[in-house]
Amino acid sequence: MSSVRTCCALTSTSCRFLDVDSQSDSFSAVPPFIGFVQAGVPLGVTFSFLISAPMVSAVALALLFGLFGWKLALLYMGPGLAVAIVSGWIIGRLKMEGYR
Repeated sequence: MSSVRTCCALTSTSCRFLDVDSQSDSFSAVPPFIGFVQAGVPLGVTFSFLISAPMVSAVALALLFGLFGWKLALLYMGPGLAVAIVSGWIIGRLKMEGYR
């Protein structure tokens, strides 16, 4: 069971870092979220994607970098990823897959 938890945590984390490169906002994050749920992807991973897709997008980071510099862009990206990963982990621990 420990390997399953580790796998979900790694998947959630890698999902967050891969999504940073996609150009998504809150409206374009919903269709993939629905697809993830229908495909059976664990809810922690899907909610991690849904939370951070509009918050930590490449467009937002590029704008922050261009307007305020790399320090503020990193300061924005770090907590955004942390919130997404921690909330995805918490939702994954609640074992809500049976309520789909």
